[in-house]
Amino acid sequence: MKNILVPVDFSDASLNALNFAIEVAKKNTAAIKLLHVCSPPYADPSIDAISTSQFIQSILENANEQIDTLIATFSNNGVSMSKLVVVGSLNSFVNSESDVDLIVMGTTGASDAINKYLGSNTLSVINNTKVPLLVVPKDLSFQVKRALYATQLDFEEYAAIDQALLFCNQLSVDMDFVHIQTEEEMNIVRDDLIISKMKEKYGHDVQIHFHNNSSVVKGLNEYMDEHHYDLLMVAHRDRNFITRFIDPGTTKSIALYSHAPVLFYHINY
Repeated sequence: MKNILVPVDFSDASLNALNFAIEVAKKNTAAIKLLHVCSPPYADPSIDAISTSQFIQSILENANEQIDTLIATFSNNGVSMSKLVVVGSLNSFVNSESDVDLIVMGTTGASDAINKYLGSNTLSVINNTKVPLLVVPKDLSFQVKRALYATQLDFEEYAAIDQALLFCNQLSVDMDFVHIQTEEEMNIVRDDLIISKMKEKYGHDVQIHFHNNSSVVKGLNEYMDEHHYDLLMVAHRDRNFITRFIDPGTTKSIALYSHAPVLFYHINY
């Protein structure tokens, strides 16, 4: 891992995500790029182009000053930091950063208001980026001692498991597997066949733990709390096609309701 992208909007949640990213960067000798995306001004035909341009320039100058202050505040952490301040869409600039190995974003948790408004940027990036995305609840500091990979027992998630194992190795953290068994899940391939193949690939000492719950999200939180895990890893797709991969609705709930940071890996079709 060489480059970590941290979108910041100067909220407590994004600053906490930055702190988390710094600790990850230290363990990987990685650099951090701070991204701040300013919303474009509302198109008003009564305002001339020069005034609009001046307004945008003022927004960019103010944001650059804030980012510079932020970098100065964290200048003694031993991590190289750069910035990118732009006007436009967060998703477009996140996806344009081709050299990024990890994105770290904050979330404020779940409430009626947050479900409708505040969590929209993070949730949008989850569903659109192909880069591993670490979502950090705003009240959690960096303390990763035990990681849990929520396997969906599908052959196509091997790439995600490989990345998760590498990430844990970089942090010197052990990773365990759990499968949340719900009544409505589709058993397209027999679980014992997939588990056997996983043991062949990752070692016969690999243990897949099963936990029953009517809800994937509640089951994950329940299992993590009971066994004291502090990092959750999940593979997801854009939609639930003909596999058991976590769908966007469940992905959103995991991001909003998880008791621990969640590292999302995107699975291609």
